[in-house]
Amino acid sequence: LSVTQEKISVKYLPVFIAVVSLLFSAPSQSVQPPQISSLTAEEESRLERQRTVVANIIRDSFGYVRLEGSLSEIYYLQKIIDRQLIPESEKFDLQALGVVLGDIMARNLGLRWVKVEDRYGHSRALQFENTQNLFFPVTMISRRIKSGTPISVQALYDDTEKGVKALIYERSKYRQLPKPKYTY
Repeated sequence: LSVTQEKISVKYLPVFIAVVSLLFSAPSQSVQPPQISSLTAEEESRLERQRTVVANIIRDSFGYVRLEGSLSEIYYLQKIIDRQLIPESEKFDLQALGVVLGDIMARNLGLRWVKVEDRYGHSRALQFENTQNLFFPVTMISRRIKSGTPISVQALYDDTEKGVKALIYERSKYRQLPKPKYTY
């Protein structure tokens, strides 16, 4: 080693030791992936009660609208938020807006409601196909209202749609295409 190389080697030795020790040290607890399962009857019932809350607000404020997971329902969710028709203190009702948004996402983006259990507890989420890729619409709106963050329901939907499209694209990159069959 030349004098210059020796100085550089000695200078970075502590960094090298720290990196190597990090690479070979075992974590004290392994992080478990979330457990995903079908919704229980109780969770289905809770979703239905929350849909009813939103349907009643829409009926009382705008006239009759049937909730079907249609993209046009985004308009009503935004109006409920803009007019502050649900008090900030009503967590169940605020999360009901997220349930209806989730129904719109599920219907239009091919997602499905599931129960997710992890080290923090359990929650309801939307699952992309049969993967660990999850979206959590129940709290998308309520957390923003609690924090005072401006909300565009359309932007929340659009961001989720972009995420789903990215997942579809990634999946298609790794899917092997069948070999073409040639007939002569």
